[in-house]
Amino acid sequence: MTDEFLNYRELFKVFDAYTCPKLMRVMDAQGIPYIMDNKGKPTTTQSAIDTANASKKAALLEAAAKPPAEAAGSLETS
Repeated sequence: MTDEFLNYRELFKVFDAYTCPKLMRVMDAQGIPYIMDNKGKPTTTQSAIDTANASKKAALLEAAAKPPAEAAGSLETS
């Protein structure tokens, strides 16, 4: 099965970003890899988006599963 590329117009709708510079900033912030097409517009695959979202979700779940950090000092007074 081949993974088709989403062009920048489709990505505008996915990320609610309607200029290429903003779209690239959003994708960079979310860790989504992309390439530039022959017109200098970003393009990526749905699986790249899904993979980035899955790894972010896994990191959040892992952080939520850890117990809160112990207090650094004691609150008791002498």
